[in-house]
Amino acid sequence: MSKKITVSVPDDLHQKMAEWRESFNFSKIFQKAVSTMIQRKEEFQKRMRSSMDMAAIAERLRREKLESQTESSELGRKEGARWARSAHYKELQYALTWQPDTQPRRNEILGGYFTDLFAANRELQGIAPEGDMAASEFIRTFLAGWKEGVEAFWNEIKDKV
Repeated sequence: MSKKITVSVPDDLHQKMAEWRESFNFSKIFQKAVSTMIQRKEEFQKRMRSSMDMAAIAERLRREKLESQTESSELGRKEGARWARSAHYKELQYALTWQPDTQPRRNEILGGYFTDLFAANRELQGIAPEGDMAASEFIRTFLAGWKEGVEAFWNEIKDKV
């Protein structure tokens, strides 16, 4: 059994439909279009429910997050140790007491270094925004790793100084 419904169309479309009424069965066109759209939506929802196990997705994202944190921390440690090898004694002593914050570019002692680093390092470009870096977990982890790298270098050399 068929049910009648009312469909609203703009005036210009209504005029064109009137001109082509003999060539098209608008009822069948509408039925086929709506049926196709509903079928696509239902198939999409079914794929979402069946193929995307949310627990598996969460586990994958947790793994990727850990990998990203490990990579950014290691990159920071390497860069911190590299910087420490060429740093002046006073800069090195300052860096050992420095607490990584959300504005490393604005730091009086280390700001120029971080500005140049973020501009020159491909891995850091685009993820070290000019403004507040607190939103970037990668940068926070990188800076913590950087400080660890500086401290590790100092612990190796301090008895020789």
